[in-house]
Amino acid sequence: EEWVIGVLEAGLGAPRKQRHTARRIYDRLVAERGYAGSYSTVQRFVRELRHARAAAGGEGYLELEWAPGTAQGDYGNFEAVVAGERLRLKLLVVALPHSNARYAVAGMSQRAECMCAGLAGVFGWIGRAPRELVLDNATEAGRMAFGKVTESRLFSQFRAHYRCESRYCNPYSGNEKGSVENAVGFLRRNLMVPKPNAESHRQLTRHLLSRCDAIADVD
Repeated sequence: EEWVIGVLEAGLGAPRKQRHTARRIYDRLVAERGYAGSYSTVQRFVRELRHARAAAGGEGYLELEWAPGTAQGDYGNFEAVVAGERLRLKLLVVALPHSNARYAVAGMSQRAECMCAGLAGVFGWIGRAPRELVLDNATEAGRMAFGKVTESRLFSQFRAHYRCESRYCNPYSGNEKGSVENAVGFLRRNLMVPKPNAESHRQLTRHLLSRCDAIADVD
């Protein structure tokens, strides 16, 4: 416990994205100190420290816990060969921070129609829909200006169908949806090298989702 407290205190001066998460602390405990306990014990201890510091008026730590049923969505760019044609596509990534699962589908654009189709594909693949979607203010689903959200009619209907809430954040505030921003880079490195080659758009998307499942099994 003293070692964990020391690590967290020493990291307070570091940039938020370079501070220890509960997972990183657990990995270091196992590798460096021979820890044989469970990850959940470490996770719970770190959460209690964070809450205690926040209650005492301290800076607190970067949010480490996300409630079950919360999903984050974001986009990245990639290239693929589809039916012999080289295309520049959009990678829609959906991250489930509570379980650290990550899913990706290919789209032609970031328009609301493509986003709804991509999200429906992910929800259908995993067999469930999240209770809340945390999205970038720059997506076509909706925008937040001066604290007010203007959501596209199509996306509002999509949410009503799946009965999920939405929350929009500043695209430059990585700490608000850091899990999916990290997932975009991770999946692009692991799924797009070498460049995907598929006979159809549908085959490409099924390939990406299958690879995401394989990565989740390894994790």
